[in-house]
Amino acid sequence: CCKKKNSLYWCGGADHSWRDLFCRSCQSCFEIKSKKDAKTVDKMFHFNNMTCGSYRKWCEESFPGRRRGKDFIVFVDREEHGDAWDSSVGWKVEVAQIASALPQMTA
Repeated sequence: CCKKKNSLYWCGGADHSWRDLFCRSCQSCFEIKSKKDAKTVDKMFHFNNMTCGSYRKWCEESFPGRRRGKDFIVFVDREEHGDAWDSSVGWKVEVAQIASALPQMTA
């Protein structure tokens, strides 16, 4: 993403699958997914295997020529993590650029 100030907008929901956040400046999209815990997120990155939403919707949003931006996935784990230096509670967040996507077939 271009990191320009005031350019990210929330537009999540069923009408905007694969586009929870959208950068109006560079047209990058961010899909936010929550997972059970940090271990689950780490496993998905280790094995490079993430089951996350509709492949058809991703293709519709990401089809070349529709926009010029990049696609990113944002994982937030639902397990609270304490912070040692100020005793506040937080959640681990991982962000990665999506290089490609493949459909998953189920029987």
